[in-house]
Amino acid sequence: MKVEWVPLGDVLRLDLDPVGVVATECYPSAGILNRGRGLFDKGVLRGSQTSYSRLFRLSEGQVVYSKLFGWEGAVALVPPEYDGYFVSSEFPTFTPERDRVSPAFLEQYLKSTHFTDDMARSTNGLGQRRQRVNVDAFLRIPVPLPSRQDQDRIATHLGAVTTHTSSSRFDHLLGVTHRDWAGEELVVLDVLEPVTRREQPTADTVYPMQGVKWYGEGLFTRELRAGSELTGVVYRIEPGDLVYNRLFAWKQSFALATAVGWASNEFPTFRVKTDRVRPRVLLAALLSPKFTAAGNAASTGSTPTSRNRLKERDFLGLPITIPRQREQAAIEASLQVIDRIKPLAKRAEELAGAVLPAARNEIFSAMR
Repeated sequence: MKVEWVPLGDVLRLDLDPVGVVATECYPSAGILNRGRGLFDKGVLRGSQTSYSRLFRLSEGQVVYSKLFGWEGAVALVPPEYDGYFVSSEFPTFTPERDRVSPAFLEQYLKSTHFTDDMARSTNGLGQRRQRVNVDAFLRIPVPLPSRQDQDRIATHLGAVTTHTSSSRFDHLLGVTHRDWAGEELVVLDVLEPVTRREQPTADTVYPMQGVKWYGEGLFTRELRAGSELTGVVYRIEPGDLVYNRLFAWKQSFALATAVGWASNEFPTFRVKTDRVRPRVLLAALLSPKFTAAGNAASTGSTPTSRNRLKERDFLGLPITIPRQREQAAIEASLQVIDRIKPLAKRAEELAGAVLPAARNEIFSAMR
């Protein structure tokens, strides 16, 4: 098979559709999942609730990517169901030159490991949060261009593999658990109370030192440490605590503790004011796109050891939208059902999803 390699700029045309924001209007908004997993619904954005003066309308068949998370493979072809959704200027849109490239073929390559690796090498800035992929760098990334007949054949084959291995709706579950909920505008201090439980380690005690997974995936035991190996104090975590990672708050590193554990002072702990909010509902609010954006803006630092930390005092002062008390029980029940489903859906997706990347990478590796 004869394959020509060309820069993306040869087959994509920057195509922006700006729309002025009107305070009385509502705009369905979209985000992009990493690792080529497509778009997700961020909910309706009210013109009166945003500082954007304009948004950009998506059209079916466009290519769209995230400047901030392009290095994680946050790129997608707009499907029919997202035609007419809106994004910010952080999500450039492009129209494929259909006389040269099949959109279905291009979509498969944009989801490949090879392309994601090239995106990661195209970043600039300091620290992961600053690793932005600008438009010029994006359009310089090379893509393979076999004949149109071969493009269609490859796209059809990989499309069939996709159909046969699609077995879960895990991404749709994330669209529910990571969304903006309507409600009362508060600050974090209104719903959380800081707690500090310093302990001096004892030599004969083993301490399960905790970490917080990204994207609201919970606490985990990073390591077991004997007290004799620890210097200074440790901080005790109790069931029901809300814990976050200062360094990776911008990665949605928030969790509710379900067991006793210990951590360093990089993991502030809080008690939830349950007379104001149900804990699981609060966690959902902390994982919402609106709060994530506010947390990102408040994170500071640029050195290798202190970049992007969200300081506790800044965290407590952030605005947060909490659903009204009368609505929280129903929201909590829905979230708890999803929490039970997610591990099963995720495992099914992992097993089925391993087939398609293997097929995709085998095809595109042969073109290099």
